[in-house]
Amino acid sequence: MSTVHAVLGVLAEHECHGYEIGARLGERVGVGPYNSGQIHQALEVIERRGWAVGDTDVLPSRARRRFMITAEGRREFTAWLARPIPPSRAQRDDVVLKMVFLVERDVPRLIQLLEDRKREYVRRLAVFQRQSADRGTVRDCVRNLVREKFALQDESEIEWIERCLVQLRALEPIVDAGETTSDDIRKS
Repeated sequence: MSTVHAVLGVLAEHECHGYEIGARLGERVGVGPYNSGQIHQALEVIERRGWAVGDTDVLPSRARRRFMITAEGRREFTAWLARPIPPSRAQRDDVVLKMVFLVERDVPRLIQLLEDRKREYVRRLAVFQRQSADRGTVRDCVRNLVREKFALQDESEIEWIERCLVQLRALEPIVDAGETTSDDIRKS
């Protein structure tokens, strides 16, 4: 998902400061608040490209910058909505990249990484399953479908990790005994 365009989408509805944008996105998508660092990086890009302008809003506790979308920003957001969606780039998946390098250095650490990752997905899936389905509006329907997409992705990721763990654990004694190289593991 393009964080830049998601931020533009929020700004197209309301002028906001960074924290508000993250909260609104989290509410709309249904996965909790967004990372404020990503939001602020996106805002820097948006402002540099002239898609929004920032204005300092002084509150009693501190100053915050409120952002307003420009006409050019609205055009960019509308154009983004109309563009086809390319498939995700799996080669940028951190787990895949870490696997490729850990297999060369530390297979037990690779197994631990996958176990930790699986626990995180199981935890997230439990959160999705506890959320009640909203009913009544088209927006509620979309929010439910988005939650379902994330839950299905997490289930798929858990299944893939389990496959990885079974195969790596089957090879672990061979690796520990020093009878097999990492090249042999990759070939199997």
